[in-house]
Amino acid sequence: MQPSQAHSHAEKMLRSSQNRSREDPLWKAAEQQLLAAAILHTKEQDGNFRSLLEVIKLSPTALEHCLKNSPCSAARVEFENYKTNTTDNFRVGVQSGLIAQLQASWLNEWM
Repeated sequence: MQPSQAHSHAEKMLRSSQNRSREDPLWKAAEQQLLAAAILHTKEQDGNFRSLLEVIKLSPTALEHCLKNSPCSAARVEFENYKTNTTDNFRVGVQSGLIAQLQASWLNEWM
């Protein structure tokens, strides 16, 4: 899978799960970039949604280790770009928001 395809999937997933009234472009871009890195990583593994959610639900330290050491070079690059453009506290918030969105909107469909 190409990074552009992962971003497209991430955008669609986030668009369909958006239920927030605020629309912060920086926040949305960060969510999309982290989700794209996780999609690329899980596509290298088994590619199912449950695995994707498990990766996103890792502790921030474990998530970083997982994506920095992904067998998928594109996932590593996407994560490094995400990490370079964000702070630790911001990343925790983005990850928490992603977990909430994905669980609320997608978990029942994929389980």
